[in-house]
Amino acid sequence: MITHPAQKSFWLFRRQLGSTLASLDSFDDREYQIMWHSVLHKGGIYRAPQLITYINERHRFQARWIRTYFRRFFSPVWTRNRSLCRTILNDAPTHYSGPLKELDIPVHVLWGFLDAVAPPEIAKQLHEDIPQSKLTMIDHVGHYGMLEDPTAWADAALQFWSANRSNRA
Repeated sequence: MITHPAQKSFWLFRRQLGSTLASLDSFDDREYQIMWHSVLHKGGIYRAPQLITYINERHRFQARWIRTYFRRFFSPVWTRNRSLCRTILNDAPTHYSGPLKELDIPVHVLWGFLDAVAPPEIAKQLHEDIPQSKLTMIDHVGHYGMLEDPTAWADAALQFWSANRSNRA
């Protein structure tokens, strides 16, 4: 059986997208197909590398992420191998919040608790770094919370927007 290259790519797309969701059942086959056709529309698949600039940003702002990831993934190792943990921490850049500490506007850090791409510790660190921030964790969604549960996501966003409406000029 010969499979069209786009069909192979679809299954890879579905598997990769599914790995970022809280549940593999977040979307049915039809919804995955619609998303895939949107990616292919007018050569959109060739634009994807331009959209994935966050990888470069992760390298550029690595100090912002390294210690956060360390706390999540290496803390259990601490009790078994303290010297390894000290080496990792000593080699990691010190925490960087830079301009985030200078923000003087309300910021809503709206995050999926089951996010496998950007763990909740990053949201907590952002909340600590931004003076006028509010942290909202939606417990049953992953990296694409706005797609997994649009109602919960919109309700949280609108609630924040309404509460801060008077703060905008």
